[in-house]
Amino acid sequence: MIVMGRISRVKWRHVTGVCILHLSLFLSVQFASSQSSLIDSLEQVLATDTISDKARLDVLRTLISNTISTDKEKMLAYAEDAVLLARRTNHGHMESFGLLYIGIYHDLTGKPRAGIPYLDSAALIAENLNDNRLLISCLNSKSVIYYKLTEHEKGLETNLRMIEVARTDDLFQEYESFALGNIGGIYKQMDELDKSTEYYTLALEAAEKGNAKRPIAIALQNLGNIKTTLGDYKEAESLLMRSLAIKEELGDERSITYSLQALSGLYTTMDQPDKAVEFVTRGLFINRKLNYKYGEALSLSELGKIERNRNNLDIAQAHLVEALGLAEETESSDLVMKLLKELAGLHHDLNKHQEAYQYLTRYNELNAELFKKEKFEALSDMREKYETEQKEQQITLLEKDNQIQRAIRNSVGGGLLITIAFLGVVFMQRNRISREKKRSDELLLNILPEEVAEELKAKGEAEAQLINQVTVLFTDFKGFTSMSEQLTPQELVRDLHECFSAFDHICQKYGIEKIKTIGDAYMAAGGLPSPRSTHAKDVVHAALEMAAFIEKGKDRKMANNHPFFEVRIGVHTGPVVAGIVGVKKFQYDIWGDTVNTASRMESSGEVGKVNISESTYELLKDHSDFAFERRGKIKAKGKGELEMLFVESRK
Repeated sequence: MIVMGRISRVKWRHVTGVCILHLSLFLSVQFASSQSSLIDSLEQVLATDTISDKARLDVLRTLISNTISTDKEKMLAYAEDAVLLARRTNHGHMESFGLLYIGIYHDLTGKPRAGIPYLDSAALIAENLNDNRLLISCLNSKSVIYYKLTEHEKGLETNLRMIEVARTDDLFQEYESFALGNIGGIYKQMDELDKSTEYYTLALEAAEKGNAKRPIAIALQNLGNIKTTLGDYKEAESLLMRSLAIKEELGDERSITYSLQALSGLYTTMDQPDKAVEFVTRGLFINRKLNYKYGEALSLSELGKIERNRNNLDIAQAHLVEALGLAEETESSDLVMKLLKELAGLHHDLNKHQEAYQYLTRYNELNAELFKKEKFEALSDMREKYETEQKEQQITLLEKDNQIQRAIRNSVGGGLLITIAFLGVVFMQRNRISREKKRSDELLLNILPEEVAEELKAKGEAEAQLINQVTVLFTDFKGFTSMSEQLTPQELVRDLHECFSAFDHICQKYGIEKIKTIGDAYMAAGGLPSPRSTHAKDVVHAALEMAAFIEKGKDRKMANNHPFFEVRIGVHTGPVVAGIVGVKKFQYDIWGDTVNTASRMESSGEVGKVNISESTYELLKDHSDFAFERRGKIKAKGKGELEMLFVESRK
């Protein structure tokens, strides 16, 4: 568990069972009316002119700690006031405290990277003051951000520094446990479950050494979640029950709901729905008692999914609709998206296809909106960098022009021959700059589609798009692992390069956009970035040509008794969100359920064949170039049963 605390629009999230929480929000929270009453009283005190600067800082500190859960914008204003007053009165601790919460504000409002400079400043002040407790909070909040940004190296470095500081004082034993747990969460995010288990175990040992019950409960829950993932259900149940018992002893009701949710998930995985309902219902009762609407939404969402799995569809619908209302009320976009998708599937089960389509449309619209928002900051950074480079080039060219004009003016009274030589050098430099710009543009076109690259150059940004109909292609080589054992790394890379280069040329031939390669997998799509009506036909033609290329290479290699590749290819048509990812080494990518389904078409196919979905078939069924072989409904991982067809060329 990476520790974060209590917030109203839930920005802690579960990533395969890992809670992401800010340590600095962990302690100072009340609930509902008592919290509201406290805030009202303190705001009245703050409005008076008679209190001292020290008292005002104390009030601001309490308001900051409490408004983070009710009104983040108000909290930001208090934190900024605290920083200004602290600087004026030379109060280093409160300056650091205020900067810490400004950093947290940026994280909680969806701009995590913008929070890092504030956290760095807060940490530096705390370190200079030898305020290790505050320093640990700053380091932990940075680790939360690096976790969200999946910047694992920086996250590990920050948590190791946190451990170093925690070990300066026996009173900080629990913080060492938190940091070790954070590292366990990072390794779980990286799917290195053995290392994750190792660090969660170390976190438990550190907590037990300090006899700190709260960290013990957290470490037990994290270990329980890992055991659930690993399929060791008996051990998972034991660990999660121990964690729940400690939390009940502490009377920490909010934390109790996390354990109840974890146990409900375990029993769902174990196919024990009655027990799952029992624990999630207990959590729902507590969340309602605390007036914690996001928690209510989570609990109702889980109940809805359980009842859907039990085919109690009307009950499931009631739970999910109520959950959606609460999730929208708390502005929890991630949960809203999950519920929209779940409701679309439920209404499909109920044969209410119009309602299913409406929920799916809302899901796609929100997905596109969130993608655009998440990428805005990255694109802003990219735009700033691009504009800076353009300005530098313009300044350089302008300086050269000025030198030319000065040289012409001076040529009347100076040596004409020297001037001409100087102009030659200037023109050479200008041509070099022009060539470098041309090369830069060519590299950009190697990374991005032409339309996207031009938009980026013209506007300094490229908006994400929701494209309603795109045909996605996935390829994957069978026996790649066994081939890697027979070939040297150089030979393996050479063969992959040969195949992928051929695929690149085929994509170019049919006007298809290569998206990326992932190991030995190749992904491309037709109908983007600009929609085109022939996308399904183009992609299937390309897929068949790719399959033929690999088959030809196989025959050649078999004749020479060399190892050979065999390929599976899957194709699916549907909506995607398309746009730019990243700031450094950025790339054009696509997202959405369509991508996942195309991948399942590939993995559910057969060697040497092109496996397509029903939606692609509907676009091609009357096309004379293709012959189809129905396969019926095939079970696909994570998708249930899907209609699939093999396609071949008639030519």
